[in-house]
Amino acid sequence: MLDPGLAGRALDQTRRAAHARDVVAELGLDPRLEPVIPLAPSNPGPRAHYDRGLEGLVCISQEPEPQRTVDIDALKKMLEAGSQLHDLTIDPTWFVRPDGRDASQTIHGVGHTARVLIHAMELADAIGLSAGEREALGLAAIWHDIGRTNDGADYYHGAKSAGKVVGLGLHHGVDPQVLETALFAITHHSGSEEHAERGASWFDDPESTLRVFRVLKDADGLDRVRLGDLDPTYLRFPQSQSRVARAWELLRERP
Repeated sequence: MLDPGLAGRALDQTRRAAHARDVVAELGLDPRLEPVIPLAPSNPGPRAHYDRGLEGLVCISQEPEPQRTVDIDALKKMLEAGSQLHDLTIDPTWFVRPDGRDASQTIHGVGHTARVLIHAMELADAIGLSAGEREALGLAAIWHDIGRTNDGADYYHGAKSAGKVVGLGLHHGVDPQVLETALFAITHHSGSEEHAERGASWFDDPESTLRVFRVLKDADGLDRVRLGDLDPTYLRFPQSQSRVARAWELLRERP
């Protein structure tokens, strides 16, 4: 007899896949965006964010095909090297917004992304993440803000960033489990942690998935020194809370 939990997961995945196909067909989206389209929430508040996210995916689908993608093998070598991660190239063209504006030099652009990546990998070492978690975290760090359409709250920018990863083809060659974890962290880093915890329950290893998500949140949070409003008590790991001086150091080194 099939385990009820597995049956429920299979049903949910089937519903999500059917919903994603319907959304892609109705809005004329790039079919490659199907994996990042969640089930539509029923409550009005989350539904509004969901609808704005779909608007972002429409914009992504209207963008021309990219001329380059991430070199996954090079990224893996960087992740293994650890200390050499500051040499990882972050493509400024990822940050072009739907209105055509180049946002690579904004407060959520290349500089911010590079600092978040360094924080993420150094935290991965300090906390003891596995190789797969490190790879997912590195990808999440370099892609987490590329879908922003403004530099304000932009609550749903995590989902838009995950959609843009797929829309631009940056995911090609990534191990499916690593990709799923990275896209989950990206999608949820800008939203409710409680919602992320519920979403992770569908993964084979929820704790591993949430660990990557939480390290990304802390790495992103540490760079709030650039805004002058970092509160270390909001950081999730003691290893993160002890990095305030390092955050200021990175901001001076990589403005």
